[in-house]
Amino acid sequence: MIFSDLYFHQSEFIVFINVLSVLCIYTTQIICLTFCCCCYFLDNQIPFMWIRLIFVIGFLCTFSQAVHLRGTYKPREFFRLLTKFGIQKTDQHRSKDTFGYIYGNITLDCSTTNCTFNKSILFLILDYEYFLPFSQQQRSQSCTDMMKQIQTIAFHRQCHDSGTEDFWRTIPCPQGQLCSDEDQPENVIRNQQFTFKIRDINQPRFWFLSLVSCYWEPNHCQWEKIEEDYQIKYDIWIVNGNPEASIRDNRFEYHFSFDLHDLFEVYLTCILLYLSIPFPFLILKIRSAISFQHPILICYILFQVFFFLGNTFHALHFLIFAYNGIGFQAFEHIANLITIIGESILILLLLFIAKGN
Repeated sequence: MIFSDLYFHQSEFIVFINVLSVLCIYTTQIICLTFCCCCYFLDNQIPFMWIRLIFVIGFLCTFSQAVHLRGTYKPREFFRLLTKFGIQKTDQHRSKDTFGYIYGNITLDCSTTNCTFNKSILFLILDYEYFLPFSQQQRSQSCTDMMKQIQTIAFHRQCHDSGTEDFWRTIPCPQGQLCSDEDQPENVIRNQQFTFKIRDINQPRFWFLSLVSCYWEPNHCQWEKIEEDYQIKYDIWIVNGNPEASIRDNRFEYHFSFDLHDLFEVYLTCILLYLSIPFPFLILKIRSAISFQHPILICYILFQVFFFLGNTFHALHFLIFAYNGIGFQAFEHIANLITIIGESILILLLLFIAKGN
């Protein structure tokens, strides 16, 4: 099924501002630090305003992504938020290729002791408007309270066939078959058990994926909390664009949440900034008579090297991520470690500059 167009809480302009702010933060940080070092070595005076500015703008940005979800879940857990993902705006002239797609397999895990079940649970995808009241009732662990608003608009074959929104799949799905809610098999991605196609012709929007141990009893249409002792395993993909298309419009947008589009380009730009902006200063120092053994100069060079390496490993991770939706987590961990070391060196450098020795 295809979602109708609902109101979105984050515009393309905000996403553009987010990307622009990242570049401004990195650029301003490098310029300010280079300026401080130049001031120190040229006249041994550093305006304190610049030091405070570096502290403020130094480390404001972090990124996260999750498009390929794999794991297991037991109904006794009751609720699990899997991820949040930004689906792009749909191009009306190329709808099929610009939909957001959520697809995959959710089956019973027969490697556990219990390979049977009596009542199914739900795999939910909700936009912010419906997820907020849903999640606020989570602590009560009452399916009736949590599903109160959702059931007024969601489609259910027995209890609410007038519903207009395709918000869930009952899981686990039969092994080797489509999920029972898939009434249009031609819309399901090949070799998958379910597919959601998300359309919004107005603006991009965040969607929240979750598992909840609730069962809508079809005879009396009452919600029940499920606590059976079985385990399911899930393998879910979330992408922007048609996964069956032979040609991608932009490989660096397909696997990424909309708010992280062009993330690889951002890191690549940061790498170029770290190479280009400090370079004239280093040339100046090479031609000068000042020794490279000065602690401020040593800290400055180490800071630039560590941040350059950190951004390089981040870029490599996202380059791989753009092609397989998983990336290479070792690169990301190495990048985070190197960045932390670089931040520590930056603090030490600012202390040296403030001391004025």
